[in-house]
Amino acid sequence: MLDRTGSDPFYVGHYIQIVANHGLRRFSDETARRIDTSSFRARARWHEWIRLEDVDGDGDRDIRVDDIHHWGRTWVNDGLGRFAELVPAGLAPIDHEEFAARVVEKQVHSSSFAVSFVDPWHFVSTREGIRNTYRYTFTGTDTGSLDLYFNDIGLHCTVLLSFDSETTGTLTYTCSDGDTGEESWRLEDAPGN
Repeated sequence: MLDRTGSDPFYVGHYIQIVANHGLRRFSDETARRIDTSSFRARARWHEWIRLEDVDGDGDRDIRVDDIHHWGRTWVNDGLGRFAELVPAGLAPIDHEEFAARVVEKQVHSSSFAVSFVDPWHFVSTREGIRNTYRYTFTGTDTGSLDLYFNDIGLHCTVLLSFDSETTGTLTYTCSDGDTGEESWRLEDAPGN
């Protein structure tokens, strides 16, 4: 059983272990040979879910984190089974946690959207004034995808964000009710802050 209090020295913070199966119930730890562990944060939240999928379109399985705190953190396979973290050199936040840290108590404002982020998991649309949920995914050095779920009315919008700076850019949105558009956005203090 794993002690998640931090007293267990083996699994603390972020860590992905790569184990090779040699058959007949024989396994070996190949983490040190196959993945750069220098980006793992010793006191950060766990990666609760990961997906093995082709993120970069080269036919190899890459590792992508798919949990509530770190959506979008990705390690790309070089084709030989070695993985390097995809670290943005641009303006877009690398994962949901970094995006939330940037936007809590702020508002993404455009001509069609005014979304205030009240905590790392909820936003309030000035149109409805009800708490709803969101999820951010890093998609490139200067781009990210924001899924907005208007829970009370059953509406889902996907907003593709392009960053010109940390506080401005363009967005393209598509909603489940058929509404679409493209416009400029800016990050500003939320009303009341």
